[in-house]
Amino acid sequence: MHAGVPQPGADGVAYPRPGLAWQILLTLFLATVVSYMDRGIIALLVPDLKAEFGLTDTQVSFVQGLAYSAFFALGSIPVGHLVDRFNRRNLIIFGVSFWSCATMACGLAHSYPQLLMARAGVGLGEACLIPAAYSIVADCFTPVRRGRAMSLIVAGTAVGGVLSNALGGLLLKAFSGRDHVIIPLLGDIEVWRFVFLVFGSSGAILVVLLLAFREPARRIRHVAVTHGRSEFFSYARRSPFLFIAVFAIVSLVFTASSVTSLWVLVGLVRVHHLKMSDAGILTGAVHLASYGVGSLVGGVIGDVLARVEPRYGRLNMWLYGIPLFAVGGIFLVWPGTLFAYMFGIWLISFVGAATAGAAYPIIYDIVPADLRGRSVAYCITIANLVSVGLGPTLPALLNDRVFYDEGMIHYSLMTVAVAASLIASGLTVAVRYRFARAMAALSG
Repeated sequence: MHAGVPQPGADGVAYPRPGLAWQILLTLFLATVVSYMDRGIIALLVPDLKAEFGLTDTQVSFVQGLAYSAFFALGSIPVGHLVDRFNRRNLIIFGVSFWSCATMACGLAHSYPQLLMARAGVGLGEACLIPAAYSIVADCFTPVRRGRAMSLIVAGTAVGGVLSNALGGLLLKAFSGRDHVIIPLLGDIEVWRFVFLVFGSSGAILVVLLLAFREPARRIRHVAVTHGRSEFFSYARRSPFLFIAVFAIVSLVFTASSVTSLWVLVGLVRVHHLKMSDAGILTGAVHLASYGVGSLVGGVIGDVLARVEPRYGRLNMWLYGIPLFAVGGIFLVWPGTLFAYMFGIWLISFVGAATAGAAYPIIYDIVPADLRGRSVAYCITIANLVSVGLGPTLPALLNDRVFYDEGMIHYSLMTVAVAASLIASGLTVAVRYRFARAMAALSG
């Protein structure tokens, strides 16, 4: 074998040459970065939106969360079917174009309903990215290298989230003291509208980069396992507990991570008495060091486990990693110092990124190639609906109904982290035999 020469897989279809594979992966990484920038920039512009449209906090929360997440989750299912049938690169190009235009539409909105519809458009467009991107990566890298490749896309979510605040903040600072910006064709517009337009227009660069490579060859081995029917549920019915458990574990990981991300600032202000500005800086640094590093480390460890423990493979990432959620939760309340609290947040976020990064390679280990798009789409839909539904609410309910004290938010976060750890760990142990049997059936 020669370095740089495409090598055939077990199904006889050659993987792209390494240079092309990495070009594709880096382009998809940039797409993920941009998607999270466009998704998150609205948080920085909340004061301007409230002033412009006279919104309440509840109305703002609908724009930030429900309008986006509901359409993102629901759009993922039909997108998953398209991923398994049509050109995935072109589907991503459509999604990039759609969410970029929708992001710019947020800056052109002149009413609250228009803003809601624009955010829904961002969610629908971004629903095209993840199922298609992971499916493409799976056809570019061999199974033993697939985890670290996919982890780079997960790292893009952390980089995009940080850049959203950093670049948005720089734009606002550059135009501080000015209320309006003059734009050709649009005339005199508010600065916050200009920020939306700048972020949305970055999608044009992505489209050019995506057009620079072709759709990689699909790896359609083991299609016969579905008996001629490329239907996810007909395949999943062979081992329903396996897929229920895997999707539940991913949902619990997403929930534990989202709960800490959403409430960490509140804990710093209420428990450790930091100013919100200082809390934001500290949280941003910790999240970059946890999500960014955790996703990459998790991908590498997952590939190593897949090679040295072939029977259970990447599932051992969950077996060894998920219990650390509980350890992080304990640090949130003990010994009660700011350092311990932030270490707990870092550990939960790190483990969340590492175990979430292993989720899609784990799913790909147990489904035929022609079901990849749909399997990831269903998983994303369920996990996002669960985490979005429970993430903002669980700590609030525990504060109000169990501890009766909003100053006990760190105990509420600990409770969620420990509970998620125990349930997900139990499911991982319970499903190991079924996972090994399904993986063996596909590789045999």
